[in-house]
Amino acid sequence: MTQTRIGFINEHGMDLEELSARTVVTNCAGDFVDDFDMDAVEDDYEAARDAVVEAVRPDLYFSWCTNEIMGEVGTAPLSDDDWAAIEEGLAAIDMAAIFQAHDLTTK
Repeated sequence: MTQTRIGFINEHGMDLEELSARTVVTNCAGDFVDDFDMDAVEDDYEAARDAVVEAVRPDLYFSWCTNEIMGEVGTAPLSDDDWAAIEEGLAAIDMAAIFQAHDLTTK
């Protein structure tokens, strides 16, 4: 089947800059950014963020870098309920656990 753009991530008011993995993890680390393996933190956050989307709509792929939502031709767009579930899931990502797994001060 052929992949096509289904829509754009920012269509429903999601701010891509605020959702950028590097921005999220750097803001969370604050002044303690040097205490963590930030590349590993970013990788884990990206995996968690993708898992949220997959749990809601496994038939879609979010390309966060290009702002595109991809799916097979004929795939239904995201509903308001889908967006709400994605936003709720993103807010529920356990950032503390991700950071604890990559704390350089305890190694």
